[in-house]
Amino acid sequence: MSSGEAFGADAVLTDLAVKTLDQAMDAALDALGEARAISVGAVPLLRKALRAREAAGATAVGNGVAMPHARVAVVKRLVLAVIRVLPPGLPEGPDGKRVSIVFCFLSPLAAGGHDHLVLLQRIAKAARDPLWVQGALEAEDPGGFAHHLKTGGRRPEPG
Repeated sequence: MSSGEAFGADAVLTDLAVKTLDQAMDAALDALGEARAISVGAVPLLRKALRAREAAGATAVGNGVAMPHARVAVVKRLVLAVIRVLPPGLPEGPDGKRVSIVFCFLSPLAAGGHDHLVLLQRIAKAARDPLWVQGALEAEDPGGFAHHLKTGGRRPEPG
């Protein structure tokens, strides 16, 4: 049974043809800007913050999942973009599996970090669940992928 972790994302991108995590982070920032979750003018600063965090320690957590993230002063609330990458995926994570799902998020520096840490924990829990990851990868279309994120892969109860 899946962990049932559900995520409300500001932007969801499926079947993205990127070859590096930097390209995936750039696409996430562009999508967050288009969704008006972040200021487009802040993108260069946010890009720099994400890359600096990634340079400090890789955010691939295994089972095909990475979670680049940063806490920054220029966002007012936690924002999240989730990306499903086209096969073969990005370079390998710590377990040798190629990264196929990227959770890219930013949270306000002034908020104390609680929400940021909770989201890190929830993503790590989902990443450890092979059924959750499989469901995300097997979703047939963008709507199915978004539904999987919102519901954690849980099916509606028969009524």
